[in-house]
Amino acid sequence: MGQLDKALADYEAAHRVDPKNVLPCEHRGGVYVKQSKLPEVLAKFNQVIALRPGFAEAYHHRAAVYERLGQLDRAIQDYSEAIRLDPKFAHAYHNRGLLYRKKGDTAQAEQDFQTARQLQESSRR
Repeated sequence: MGQLDKALADYEAAHRVDPKNVLPCEHRGGVYVKQSKLPEVLAKFNQVIALRPGFAEAYHHRAAVYERLGQLDRAIQDYSEAIRLDPKFAHAYHNRGLLYRKKGDTAQAEQDFQTARQLQESSRR
């Protein structure tokens, strides 16, 4: 059994102990990403969102999965939801900007990049 499989087993055990704790689900999603098991990743982040719908990081992670699956509009929706939940989430603005640029919406992309830069600069102060 490899290290990633051991990690999955540990996260499964932690989830059984406390099913309402979203962290084991989120971490399992990260392991599945490393294993390129995107359907499983998507299912885990859907589970995290169902358990804690106000968790901006879960939408951010799920958006990255949608992007890998080529579902750019769904990814943009999830980045937007992460931003709605946490308006200071600079990384979500940046990633959404990358997708807007990929879709050819350079004006929206630049606006997101500018917002991300401003948020990063203000967090350093």
